[in-house]
Amino acid sequence: FDDVIRVFDAASYQLLRELKAASSDVRALAVSPDGTRLAVIGLERPRLFSQNAHVAVLDLASGDLRWITRSLDRGLV
Repeated sequence: FDDVIRVFDAASYQLLRELKAASSDVRALAVSPDGTRLAVIGLERPRLFSQNAHVAVLDLASGDLRWITRSLDRGLV
């Protein structure tokens, strides 16, 4: 895998956007009900006893990326 999220038009299969994933392990993607935004949740490469989560929202029309959090510590201690 190359850590790139690709967004395609479902009808034409045309590539609309490419987004370099901020984290190395994308765990979830969700499209808004109106189809205008994509939420991305990912984790950095696991470290002993902790992981940092990243949450971002991509505007699919403009390509603007808005970070909800860049580093949400998920410590296991």
